[in-house]
Amino acid sequence: MTAVASPVRCVKSWAPVAAAMRRWQESSAGLQHVGTTRSSHSIPGARSCGQILWATELGDCKVGLAWSWTCLHGDVVVMTDPMRVTTNLALVDDESGEPLSASALMCCLNGVIHSLPWQDKIRAAA
Repeated sequence: MTAVASPVRCVKSWAPVAAAMRRWQESSAGLQHVGTTRSSHSIPGARSCGQILWATELGDCKVGLAWSWTCLHGDVVVMTDPMRVTTNLALVDDESGEPLSASALMCCLNGVIHSLPWQDKIRAAA
């Protein structure tokens, strides 16, 4: 596994970034795997668990997404809680300019995460 400090703590230390949804959708294609950690504390019924960090540039700013993962039986890797993605990104609606609600932000971020090969990164390091 790529050694990084706690991915969640890394993202929380970055400056907040606000962006329109359309701009984020274009920039999210540049997301790169930054690192993965494995926890020494195991979840009952899981082989292993940890956190993963992906990041990209949005203009002159770094935007990160970090979340917890759990490896179940075999090669099954899942997000521990899809509604708990840590990010320094605040998305605003393209039309109204209003900030997205927390649940709408999570749905948008999960759509992006779904397109990333994040599970492969964890399987390869296991």
